[in-house]
Amino acid sequence: MKSTYHLIGDYWDHKPCVSSHCGILNYEPGFLGADEPPCLFDFIEKKRRVQLTVLWEITTDEELKRLATPLAECDTVAIVLDYTPVSRGSIHLDFYWHRVQQAQQALQSALPNATVFLMRKEAA
Repeated sequence: MKSTYHLIGDYWDHKPCVSSHCGILNYEPGFLGADEPPCLFDFIEKKRRVQLTVLWEITTDEELKRLATPLAECDTVAIVLDYTPVSRGSIHLDFYWHRVQQAQQALQSALPNATVFLMRKEAA
């Protein structure tokens, strides 16, 4: 029966969480998108960003590796928190932060030479 349907987010079940939470930084426009070409400032520090929702769409280890490949030379990678739950219930928020920390740990493991942190989304 389980092979006949796909449960959303099951890839993240039982994945480890980040061991220490360093807080959330405000949006910084100096971080280019993960798929953007190199720029002049990359000679100082190569900084890229990836959206949380893009990470949560990953369903296999191969997809995670494919996402991490262009980020392999980065010094710093920011996970942009482009989604927050509408509900303010403690169970919903706990689950949300648990998944955020799992995504951060997965990206940190895929990019051992980079610093991975959380960043607020751009103000509208």
